[in-house]
Amino acid sequence: MGRDAGKGRVRVCGFLPGLTYFRPAIPRRPVDRGTTDDSMTHFVPAQFDATAARLVGSIAEDIVRPVTCSQPLVEASLIESPAASIIVLTNWSGRPVRDCAVTAHIPLPARNATLASGARLTVGKDDHRTIFTFDLDVADVLILR
Repeated sequence: MGRDAGKGRVRVCGFLPGLTYFRPAIPRRPVDRGTTDDSMTHFVPAQFDATAARLVGSIAEDIVRPVTCSQPLVEASLIESPAASIIVLTNWSGRPVRDCAVTAHIPLPARNATLASGARLTVGKDDHRTIFTFDLDVADVLILR
């Protein structure tokens, strides 16, 4: 349910959409602090509720994000400074992403683009956007100078 309010729109849910999104991704087992690979400390959730994701995402449909990713479970966070920009990438899918495409929808310094991991990187242009393509394991940082 929603309504217009000033220059925006208000949406109301009779449930907690964030927890609904997250619920199927976390198994029902005790939280532990073990150091083995099968402990909850090392568990990476990946089986999120797709319907809740669409609901939460629909709120921001009209917003152009400065950076987007081809894989919905790869988080891309942009940090800008006068000297350079970086895009911190976190892969929540639980498996490596081949040919991950990160698209910059705003002008960013890209004379020299590298990955902190040293992995191979391809840079392309599409209209006013810059597209960076590479293989992503768990996490990496795209450095733009």
